[in-house]
Amino acid sequence: MKKIPSSLARPLIRITYLLPLVFGIVMLIYATIPHIFYVIMQDNVPSLGESQSLFDLMSSTWELCTKQVSGATEGTPNAFYFSYLMLAVVVISWICIVLYALTAIPVAVCTFIAFSYPPATRAANQTKRWMQFFCPNRVLYVLSMLLPLLPASFSLILNLAYRKIMHYDVDVHYDGISDILLAAIFSAISIAAFLLLLPAQNDEQMDMYRLYHPNEKNKLQK
Repeated sequence: MKKIPSSLARPLIRITYLLPLVFGIVMLIYATIPHIFYVIMQDNVPSLGESQSLFDLMSSTWELCTKQVSGATEGTPNAFYFSYLMLAVVVISWICIVLYALTAIPVAVCTFIAFSYPPATRAANQTKRWMQFFCPNRVLYVLSMLLPLLPASFSLILNLAYRKIMHYDVDVHYDGISDILLAAIFSAISIAAFLLLLPAQNDEQMDMYRLYHPNEKNKLQK
């Protein structure tokens, strides 16, 4: 494989480490915009639900399910199964969101700082250690880019639960791109860019998971 010129590789590597944060902000904004609605068939007549944002949908689902499991509303055994399942999905979705933020933000900040110093300096290496405290290795870093897929799938999981557990004739639709497709595109771009640029990171001494020392041949950051 032909080596990427240094003048191109260096900015691409910088951008690659910033992508998870940038994509995370875009997904966060999109999740606040109403774009999800459900169509429920009642007596062979479609009933169109109100368009909601992803966060509104998660919030309303949480409220509905907590009332069910607390006994505030009566329901069938299937309704309890549905409620426990969706409560678990909401909790895990928020855990994924928080973990993604706890990776993307430190990575973006630490790479910005580390790349402002020559690679073999104490400051650069110390900054890398701080980043590795939040995300210890490359495998976890790549896996962290997949975290948005679960919360982005929430509307689909809810739709499936309605159909399979509650036996409702319901379908989910979107005003625009679906959250899961957006998250999948962003995850694929982030992972592909990171993996494809690993050789260039080594060549340019811009690997955030490697500590460089003064006795190594290095190229000063510009």
